[in-house]
Amino acid sequence: MKSLIWVSNKQILINQTCPALIYKAGNDLGEGVIAMANTKTTFAWSFFGRISKCISIIALGCLAIPASAHHSYSMYDGSVYKVFTGVIVRVVPNAAHFEMHFVPLNEERNALVRDEDGEPLVWVVQMESAARATEQGITRDSFPQGAVMSIGVHPRRDGRPAGDRGDSGLFQCPKGISPEPGKHCDSVASNIAFGPGELPTE
Repeated sequence: MKSLIWVSNKQILINQTCPALIYKAGNDLGEGVIAMANTKTTFAWSFFGRISKCISIIALGCLAIPASAHHSYSMYDGSVYKVFTGVIVRVVPNAAHFEMHFVPLNEERNALVRDEDGEPLVWVVQMESAARATEQGITRDSFPQGAVMSIGVHPRRDGRPAGDRGDSGLFQCPKGISPEPGKHCDSVASNIAFGPGELPTE
């Protein structure tokens, strides 16, 4: 539903992003449309106050939408950590949450973990904002495809291969080197640590 407000003969079209709020505003205004005859037409200030109030409600509602649309951390199990050593597939520097896509290495650290169809099992781990990640030296350039890294992850509650970094440390193995079986990059000489923190205990 669209609500049109004519003020001084200028049409203002309220965006359809907040249809419920617009509908409410339309009801408050009777028809939801006020047509002014010409630029010199005046109207009661009380009516103008009601219009301003409705527009303010709509504006606040629209601003609240990104916050509610932004996902909640409740999808992750903050009481559990899974520690992975894996191979970077790609890095996605989203403004809200920096993402690393990686395929875990097996316990022997000599092969990729695969799904039931035999395809590499890609995990997605989110962390701080892109700006915060950059401050810690975490970028596409510092984590190119094929780099081996270790990180702790709060896994999703629904079992999907994704999680949140939380306060885990992040370590990268030197190029061309993988850890010993059952170990992680923090155990390899000349490893690189990104940001504070250690690898958590599972």
